Amino acid sequence: MTDDLNTRSSEHEDLYSHLGQMVVSAASLELRLQLLARELCASRYSSHFIDGESSSKIIQLAGAIAKDHPTVTPDQLSKLQAILAECKELFERRHGYVHGVWIVNSADGPPEWPARQTARHTRRGMRLGVLSVEDLTDLIQRLGRVQEAIDDWILKKIITEQGAT
Repeated sequence: MTDDLNTRSSEHEDLYSHLGQMVVSAASLELRLQLLARELCASRYSSHFIDGESSSKIIQLAGAIAKDHPTVTPDQLSKLQAILAECKELFERRHGYVHGVWIVNSADGPPEWPARQTARHTRRGMRLGVLSVEDLTDLIQRLGRVQEAIDDWILKKIITEQGAT
């Protein structure tokens, strides 16, 4: 018996519903990362090199600016680097769902093959990932938590700067 993702079923609709929620959460995180990079730049011209960039470029840019930023403390930098590392991991998972091919193996396939998975070719080779409602739920929850962590980091940075003036 073959599972076909194009066949309507409550299970498939649940999968697609979670996919949509994850895409919205990831887009919100991208916006937060842009706001973070703008806050770090503190320039009215920052939109010229931040807006429209990929999430990976913004993560790289925010980390580089924070490292050299005169008001970012070593503790703040350490926390931000951990947040940005998690963002990178979460976006890689997101990219698997959005840009990868969804593979469905037959139920009588080898047990070591997941019934559903994503696959995409990258510069680093073939990447396989999980394709499940449970994984999407985890990804949605972690995207939300990291958004909150970025908001908290920005707020604490602003408060620290205001206390220093």
